Amino acid sequence: MVCPGREEGYRFDAEPERRVPGHAFRWESADFIGKKWRPQGITQDYDADGTSPAKTLLVSWYDHKGDQGARLSVVNWSTSGEITYRHVLLVEPYSEPDGQGELRDGIGALDLHAGGIAWYGHHLYIADSMYRASRPYFPGIRVFDLRRFFKVTKGEGIGRQPDGRTFHAHGYEYVLPQTHAYDWSGRARKLVISRGALRPRAEWAHAVPKGSNTQGAVKVGSTYYLTTSHTSRKAGELRRWRENWAAGPRHRSRLNIGVEDLSYDGSGSGALWTLGEYANDERTDPRAPFSRYVYAVRP
Repeated sequence: MVCPGREEGYRFDAEPERRVPGHAFRWESADFIGKKWRPQGITQDYDADGTSPAKTLLVSWYDHKGDQGARLSVVNWSTSGEITYRHVLLVEPYSEPDGQGELRDGIGALDLHAGGIAWYGHHLYIADSMYRASRPYFPGIRVFDLRRFFKVTKGEGIGRQPDGRTFHAHGYEYVLPQTHAYDWSGRARKLVISRGALRPRAEWAHAVPKGSNTQGAVKVGSTYYLTTSHTSRKAGELRRWRENWAAGPRHRSRLNIGVEDLSYDGSGSGALWTLGEYANDERTDPRAPFSRYVYAVRP
């Protein structure tokens, strides 16, 4: 798929002096104004190895209107030239009896909000913040191996088809199956993912104040940067915090409506990548600026 536009000709709510020139794009029209899927998390090459510049961006979405779970956009990014991307459905593999004493492999959609993601090595870690009584496990972190993308037959529904050989994935051509998971064990305090702190064996951790509506967080040097959302009607904020600031996070600059996750590119650009969640129909929605962009600002 080809992204039809960059930031030129479009408005989005981020203070101009904070934007990194050329580091912005919008989705194709169906993804830009669609109400079914909502973007959430973002990560890129520098997260993966700590050296590479951002050439591939990974963005997570969740199905706000149905039962298709979560998907991943793999974006071929460049400051010059065409930007392309492809959606991949995130799935959970399983085995079940076939009625003849044999186990058959299957895949199902993940009940996953995908509120925050991190690319490290060849693994993708996705925050699972969905508490539901019907689930057999409690939220934690879902893990995906980025070496294990699979191509499936394009078609309706999901899972193994009656011919026993082909798989469908709600019309997607590629899937990425979950390989591991970290679940709340019941012996520890409940994990609060993408709305609080995850402490076990963390290199750094900070519990953000309650009610701050924090969506994303990164640490650059000794400074924490936090994105704060103020619903679908008001602009978000980029805040900063240092451990010696007893008063808590301080306002830094204004961001787009519905701002979500953060990812830091420390390879040279110093860009803080972020994105917007809510869809705005450029033809009929009186609110401006529109919010569903992917862009970068300076720390």
